[in-house]
Amino acid sequence: METNNERNTEIWFGPKFYNFTDKNIPEEVIATLSLGKSFSFPLDNRDKKEVLLQLISNFESQIYKINREKKDSIRNGLINAISNGLDQNIRLNPCLSRIKKHEIITKTFFRHYEDLLCIPADKGGAVAIIHKHLYYEKLTDIFTNVSNFKMIQNNPSRQVLLKLQELIKRWLKKEIISQSIYNKIYPTTSGLARAYGFIKTHKPNQPMRPVVSSLTTPESQNTLVGH
Repeated sequence: METNNERNTEIWFGPKFYNFTDKNIPEEVIATLSLGKSFSFPLDNRDKKEVLLQLISNFESQIYKINREKKDSIRNGLINAISNGLDQNIRLNPCLSRIKKHEIITKTFFRHYEDLLCIPADKGGAVAIIHKHLYYEKLTDIFTNVSNFKMIQNNPSRQVLLKLQELIKRWLKKEIISQSIYNKIYPTTSGLARAYGFIKTHKPNQPMRPVVSSLTTPESQNTLVGH
């Protein structure tokens, strides 16, 4: 295993972390990122407000998928959980305190080096650090390839939403679907699909594997019919 001070094109710290930059990465940052994207960091009292606001935001952005009868009940449960969280005084043991310290150092590091980006690797559950401009250049090269993608001049998501809404209304009227299915699949958002990339750490020049997420598109709720 190469050391952090060796300035090769690729520096490997282990199975969970890759550095594809010319920056010296602090050991605390390496330790934090090597925990993987699924690791749940411990909370302390300083995190309460930020976490609770994010929880409410995430909840409200997804609540449209739930039928009206259940919304108030779920909201009441969320309010109780939030109230209990605000009342609790969080105390961390020495091990969790060390992890928390490393997390703070990592956040400070990325605030200082805003040109760096931490992204998932294509395989093995690893993470990698790459310069932002390289990340965007690699993805731009992929999505501007006219053999695979077509550039359009206008955002079609609103028109797609209206057509889907009309189609699903017809299904309900003709009794092709039930009222409960209608409530589940009737689209209310007209967002665009979002694209990002996983870096292929095992290949020369680290190409990107593009991923297109359609969770915010009008069509996404219709997948519930097949489940």
